[in-house]
Amino acid sequence: MPPPDNNESSTLLPENRFTPAPHTSGRISYSLLAIFRTLNFVTGLTVVSVGVSFFLAIILRGSAPSEEKDLYFYSGQGVRVFGVVLAFTLLLVETEASFILKWIPLMDLWMGRGLMQLFLACLTYREAYPRGDTDMHKSLQLYRTASSAALIGCALVHMLGSALCLGQLRRRLLKKERDLMNAEQELLEIERRRRELSRALGRNVEV
Repeated sequence: MPPPDNNESSTLLPENRFTPAPHTSGRISYSLLAIFRTLNFVTGLTVVSVGVSFFLAIILRGSAPSEEKDLYFYSGQGVRVFGVVLAFTLLLVETEASFILKWIPLMDLWMGRGLMQLFLACLTYREAYPRGDTDMHKSLQLYRTASSAALIGCALVHMLGSALCLGQLRRRLLKKERDLMNAEQELLEIERRRRELSRALGRNVEV
């Protein structure tokens, strides 16, 4: 029995017209990472504005008369200093620094970030307020309200994204990107050692 004709057999196979492009998934991953990093940038700016609100409140409240500086005053100043430290910590979290995420694993989860941002926003609205009727005090009151409202919006986005499993998708894409970068570094290191060994053996290194 003669073998089947290759052309004939190829015509019997249906052509797959829906095969995705080889780099489509890479482009989608890159786009999603760009969106997530934009959210990191916006949240980082909001956290910085909250920290500035606390810092200005510390300065303005510190200029109060000495007779008003009681235990309640110093406890309030301590809470505002804590707000500055917490804002700086959340800023480091938004940079996706590996050491801070290993130190506080809860911050690697979007739900944890959202709850912490919501707590800081409420603390800002409650404690970063001035006492006075000057233009500086009124400006700080408006700035504090705007920054805390913006941070509440970021917190809601993170909590909603956690409910939609976007946080888990972000961690998976970041891990994939880090693995690719590590593999590229290892490949470059292997190539560098190959060249060194080739020179040691007196062989020509292919470019």
